[in-house]
Parts: sequence; C-alpha cells; structure tokens
Amino acid sequence: MNDQDQVSVKALFSEDITDIGKKMSELEGMEAVTAIKDSFLEKAAGVKWSDLFAEVCQGAQDLLNIKIKDILIGAWQKHKEIKKYADREKYSPGETVLCPLARHKVKSIHHPSVEILLNDHTLGRMVFDLVLLFDLEGFILKIRDARIVEILTGSCRGSGTFRYDEVVLLKKESGKIPMPGSISLGEGIPII
Repeated sequence: MNDQDQVSVKALFSEDITDIGKKMSELEGMEAVTAIKDSFLEKAAGVKWSDLFAEVCQGAQDLLNIKIKDILIGAWQKHKEIKKYADREKYSPGETVLCPLARHKVKSIHHPSVEILLNDHTLGRMVFDLVLLFDLEGFILKIRDARIVEILTGSCRGSGTFRYDEVVLLKKESGKIPMPGSISLGEGIPII
C-alpha cells in the first residue's frame, strides 16, 4: 500500500486547511469553549491558554485524517448490489469478479472530537460535525471470496463542511480529489 492509498479527507479541504486556525479563534468567545478555558486557567497555573488552544487547533486539523477509501468501503460493503457477491454458492471462493459501479454518491456524517486533558482529567471535549458528499464515477471493485480485495479508482469529486456548533471552520462546495489508479486491500474487506 502506498501513500496514494491513504488519501484523506484533508485532500478535499487542502486549499483552505491553513485558514482553520483563524476560524477556530472565533470559537473562543463561545460559552462551551469559555468554560473549558476557565477550567484550564484555574487548574493549570503557569501554562498559557494560547499554547493549549494552538494544540486544540492542530487536533481539529488532525480529525480530518479519515481515509476516503475507508468511508467508501464502509458504504459499499453494505450495499445491496454488492451484497450478492457474498453468496459463495453463486460466486466460488476462487473466482474473481469485477464489479463496475454506476455513477453514484456517498454521503458520510462524522462527529469527531478533541478531548482536553490535564493530568489525566478531562477538562472538556469539543465535538465537531463533518458532513461529506462524494460523487464517484468509473470505480470498479475487484471481489474474491466474499471480500472486496481491490478498488480500481475513477473520478472522485467531493464537497464537505467541517464545523463546531454554528461556526463553519471549513467548507468546500465541489473539488476534485486525486485518487490512485488502484488500491489493494490485501486479504480484502468482507462484504456484510
């Protein structure tokens, strides 16, 4: 597996990712963030809030390290058109099937969080909302023994919103996401 196989959601927001720190500063006046800040300042004498908040901003960026292939596989392995390939009576374990996918969309909703700890005690948790929509065309799944063993990629466009409460930190209307020509899945991902 090469680095191209690890294309993450960050690739969708790549042009705007550096602006997240500026947008995150808008959160500091929010009641939930102020409560975390007050608790931190009360319990961590001598440590600057600005240093901690810089780490929270980096943590928010790291939440976008979700691999796009994992999102897509999660949707495909449960899809009724793909599920038929789990029938080992119709598709013998030694047989490899190429399953071309029609142009389709995959919507994925996530609620990642950054937990703020001090001496192993939680001061607070910031829960973000990440909504993604992928528009896919020309993808082919290689299936063997009721498992997706390889993805032959096609065109992938995506849109998404990353927010905390009502503050939109990142938004991408539509952008092309560079995908590798194929992604090997080793022993494969079971069709469920």
